[in-house]
Amino acid sequence: MVHRKSVILAAATFGVALLLLLFAPGVPAQQPATPENQEEMSAFVSAFEDVQVIQNQAQAEIAAAETAEAQQEVQVSATEEMVDAVEAQGFTVDRFNALVAGLQADEDFRARFAAELQQ
Repeated sequence: MVHRKSVILAAATFGVALLLLLFAPGVPAQQPATPENQEEMSAFVSAFEDVQVIQNQAQAEIAAAETAEAQQEVQVSATEEMVDAVEAQGFTVDRFNALVAGLQADEDFRARFAAELQQ
């Protein structure tokens, strides 16, 4: 159980860096935030899971792409899909990124996030 939690948190941390890079290249990181209530926490976890699925698929497609142009097309498409996934859960990209930054900054939030992921 502890190992699974460590793996989840490691994946979340990796996702944090990648998400911030994809959504806001060249823009300073958002101020860390935490969910305002359980409803926002559940929506955030759902959005985060959706984004990770898109990321994983994009990574595979980028690895299989034969040209830099094809890789760029995959990145652009994946970024658009991630934005759509975040917005479908009721977030702006800025709010989602602030919550993602909060995962790194707030140990209690990370623990609640990991628990919600396991449900």
